[in-house]
Amino acid sequence: MFYSTAANPLRRGQNGGAVPSYAAEESVREFGTMTDDLNALADWLLACGVDIVALELTEVYWIRCTRCLNNKV
Repeated sequence: MFYSTAANPLRRGQNGGAVPSYAAEESVREFGTMTDDLNALADWLLACGVDIVALELTEVYWIRCTRCLNNKV
């Protein structure tokens, strides 16, 4: 099953993730920007059954996020 999600920078030092309300009890979460935080984001998305992720990131910030997500699959 495909779930839609987004990982967006909320403010400096924070990323946000969202899944449909039926995919998780807490459908919107905030994560930091360090590698451990990005791995936690990836783990949460996998636990929710997400297999497609759309990122809205600027500058070079998407690189670490993408690497963490790719390393999980």
